[in-house]
Amino acid sequence: MGSTIANVATTSPFIKHTDFTPERAGAVDVISSTNAQLTPPITGAAAFLICECTGVSYPDLIKHAFLPAVISNIALLDSVHLQALKLGLKDLPRTPVANTMLQKRTSFLNGFLAITRFAMALYLGLGRIKTVFASRTSMVKLLLVAAVNIALVALAARNPDHEPDDPDTETKLLPDPRDVAVTGLYYLLPISALVWNFLVNRLSP
Repeated sequence: MGSTIANVATTSPFIKHTDFTPERAGAVDVISSTNAQLTPPITGAAAFLICECTGVSYPDLIKHAFLPAVISNIALLDSVHLQALKLGLKDLPRTPVANTMLQKRTSFLNGFLAITRFAMALYLGLGRIKTVFASRTSMVKLLLVAAVNIALVALAARNPDHEPDDPDTETKLLPDPRDVAVTGLYYLLPISALVWNFLVNRLSP
């Protein structure tokens, strides 16, 4: 979310469903939300200030932040998993998407290939725009991003909103990941544009 406090506010309802004690759930929530701010490529607003004040490029900053962020997240995951085992907690039931191991692997592979194709199309397409439009490249890219964002918002608007969860009720089934993803795809576009401008175009924060 760009803010540790915002991360805590939005993820707290999920942790309340896991049968952790309020104190333990609060600790996990705060640490994971803080880790989210430290993990590249976003790394929080402090990264932008470091770039501007020290002259270190954003890609170099990410390289140095990557390993500590990975170690911190692995330590948190290990700690939470061990605590869950000690307390005998079970996974929340999921909407069945892929049942067999082959289906799961095929689904994972298809997702990976889709992301790879999208990244290649984006890279080659933006490079082509720069070649064709020259001095008007920035305006064309801005219009293209706006058009795609409007299309994604329209896609999300056609799907019904999920009913808000009551933190005090038992969760019987997690929502289908595809339904959740479709309604939030337009959030990824501004983040992708931000990361692209920092890492590829090497623009100043």
